[in-house]
Amino acid sequence: MQNDNLPPHDYFATTAYDALRNLSTPARKLWWELVRCRDNQTNIVVYKAVTDVEKRRVSIAYKELYKLDFIKRIKRQHYMINPFIFISSRVSVQSIATQWSDLKRKEGPSHDICANP
Repeated sequence: MQNDNLPPHDYFATTAYDALRNLSTPARKLWWELVRCRDNQTNIVVYKAVTDVEKRRVSIAYKELYKLDFIKRIKRQHYMINPFIFISSRVSVQSIATQWSDLKRKEGPSHDICANP
C-alpha cells in the first residue's frame, strides 16, 4: 500500500520495516545473523553454512532476502547487505552505496544469483 503523503525515503523506510517484519523465520534469522556478523566498514559478511540442513535453510532464506533486494551474494559465502536497508553510522554511506550500485549493474537481467556456485 503506497502512501502518497509521505516523502519517498519515509515510504521506503516504512516498506522496508514491513518487509523485515513479514519475513519467514529462516529469512529473519539469516538477516539478523548477517547484520550481526558484517564488517562495519563494508556491509560485507562472510557466512558459511556447515551442515546440509543449514545450507538448505540458508539457500531458501537467501532467496527471500534477495527478492526483497536486502542482500546480494558477491561470491561463494560472501554477502553484501543493502546499505539503504542497514548501515553502520561509522561508515561512508556513499562508498558502500557505490559498491552496491556496481553489484546491481554487473548483475544484469540474465544473471541467476541464486544458482549454486
